[in-house]
Amino acid sequence: MPGEQEFDTGTGTGGTATMRILGDSSQVATLGLKTQSSSVPVVQCNYVYQYIAAGTSSNVGGYHLGDYLAGIVIIPASLTCGGISVVDGGLTPRTIYQGGAIASLSNLSSYTLALGFVSSNGGWSITCGSNVAAIVIGIF
Repeated sequence: MPGEQEFDTGTGTGGTATMRILGDSSQVATLGLKTQSSSVPVVQCNYVYQYIAAGTSSNVGGYHLGDYLAGIVIIPASLTCGGISVVDGGLTPRTIYQGGAIASLSNLSSYTLALGFVSSNGGWSITCGSNVAAIVIGIF
């Protein structure tokens, strides 16, 4: 069919069992990655996660300037659970999840909240209210 390509099974691919994937360097800017000229973009996969129990506060990872907070999985245990706040170093806490404090939740489903925050003041601290836990994901 027009537009279809054959799998590259040449030298270095392991034959028909392994597919070689080539990146198009013109798409690097779209991904927000920067590379030197004539280099191949590399995506780093060093994300880690940390569980924060309900009713607790915790510094995340190494608590360093520049830590990347990719997102949080929010795990409510009650329809009237508390909220979750995030603090960048010693700055003002910001509520990122209100929970059921204002109005009761309709179910106990987990929620994934994509953030993409980079610490500018010394690392992240997460506080979970009553009856809500979190799994924090990022590069710490």
